[in-house]
Amino acid sequence: KHLPERKAMLDDIDFDWGDPRRFIDVPFEKVMCALFGYFMIRGDTFVRPGFVMPEERPWPTILAGFELGAAVARLRQLQNFLETYHPVKMSLLRMVDFSFFPELAEPLDPNADEMNMEHLYVE
Repeated sequence: KHLPERKAMLDDIDFDWGDPRRFIDVPFEKVMCALFGYFMIRGDTFVRPGFVMPEERPWPTILAGFELGAAVARLRQLQNFLETYHPVKMSLLRMVDFSFFPELAEPLDPNADEMNMEHLYVE
């Protein structure tokens, strides 16, 4: 779903995308590759929101120009969603000591008036 031309081709053959409520709006595998590179170079995962993968050594040039900071910020917003629907992805993030900031996390139901403990559980 992240690449419009590929999505259009798959939509043309009626590809089943699964439950749209479980869709992650960041390319997770690409983020993990970039985040691992960042972790190996910098030793942490405290990526600034505006960080873009550089094109010089020692950074992986295949990821040059990728907006890792924006992707990491979005993952932090999706903390509750990832914990609920994507435990394997959470395990991968923990392998690189990824830090979440609970105050940035969106509730599972973004249409709720306010967040409470019930928003952390799936019905």
